[in-house]
Amino acid sequence: MLILKGNWYFEKAGVVLALAVLLSTLACGPARGAEGARTPETVAAEFYGWYLDALAADQDPLSDRHARFTGYVARALTQRLIERLRHLPPPASDYFLQGRYDPARLGNMRVAPLARAKERAQVLVTLGESRPLVLTLVVEEGAWKIAQVRPAPDPESSLQQPAI
Repeated sequence: MLILKGNWYFEKAGVVLALAVLLSTLACGPARGAEGARTPETVAAEFYGWYLDALAADQDPLSDRHARFTGYVARALTQRLIERLRHLPPPASDYFLQGRYDPARLGNMRVAPLARAKERAQVLVTLGESRPLVLTLVVEEGAWKIAQVRPAPDPESSLQQPAI
């Protein structure tokens, strides 16, 4: 199991999440880059829309939908996640959410580009009230795939504030 989560009790959550993904994808601009491939922002929005739908259906995306999962996630990260799950106790938080699954806090997805090079990009993803995430995507087998997820730096951190 990739995550620890409670029972999903919202009947129409799939519809709300699908609408959020559609609106997020439209807000991200064109779905294709100059080279004809899907953009990193589009891949991130598609992944989180699908991922949250799988969690809402009480499925484990890594094992129950492995083929689709590997279409979005780089091989090296997939292997690290599988290795992470082999250790007991299971992880206390979901890797792709960088926290516990809480459907009440995960609506209204926003995706924004941060940086992009030829075969590497960073995208900022915000899922409702949760802390923003920075995704690193790489080109693998001709497609953008997620290679790393980490929390965005906290702008209120004392390390980033000027010294007095």
